[in-house]
Amino acid sequence: MSLIAMGAVWQNFSRGGSEKLTLLALADWCDDDGKSLYPSIQRIAKKISASESQARRIVHGFIEEGLLSVVGNHNGGAKGATRQYHLHLERLASTPGTHATPSMDATP
Repeated sequence: MSLIAMGAVWQNFSRGGSEKLTLLALADWCDDDGKSLYPSIQRIAKKISASESQARRIVHGFIEEGLLSVVGNHNGGAKGATRQYHLHLERLASTPGTHATPSMDATP
């Protein structure tokens, strides 16, 4: 459990909902550098109270954004072995929010 990683998510990740909850769960499992992270999709889904398909969709989204990378067991590896991830804490501040404040000129 890394309070540093979790604090970085709380302070710098502007999105909410399932994405924030998933990132907090990943931060809870990793070390202070975002490494030593190897939860299964099933464990992620259970921790965030979501389906495995939703957890997989969120994790793959983080991988596509560059917030998360697979550093071990990329091609499946041994049966029963999970992937190892690296959570890129330095990239959290650059993630766009989903609820941007509208312009003062915006029509209601």
